[in-house]
Amino acid sequence: MALTQTKYINDLLRRVNMLDASAVSTPMADKPPLTKLSGTSLHDSTEYRMVIGSHQYLLFTLPDIAFAVNKLSQYMHNPTTDHWIAAKRILWYLCGSRDRGQFFSTVNTHQLHAYSDADWAGDKDD
Repeated sequence: MALTQTKYINDLLRRVNMLDASAVSTPMADKPPLTKLSGTSLHDSTEYRMVIGSHQYLLFTLPDIAFAVNKLSQYMHNPTTDHWIAAKRILWYLCGSRDRGQFFSTVNTHQLHAYSDADWAGDKDD
């Protein structure tokens, strides 16, 4: 069974006028680092919050955007222009991954693998 959210992604891209945007290969850039003070505050953060909420819904089928969505969710109370650009980068990434999703096979061995990077010292905000 394959689970995708192609229609949902297309509807989201249409809502933010990015249906024909160019795709990027990663959901988040590594530089410049995002902090709560980077950029200038958005006058109206409604669209930012809608986009981040939509990204959270996509995590069911696209876990590769989880880190970027989690990072941007930390700035929902006071998003800035830099945060908005990072949120749009996820949208650009979605332009190239509309048909990706989760595939479940009946012949899967069902082995669970987990990885962790607990680099709390690298957090620039606290």
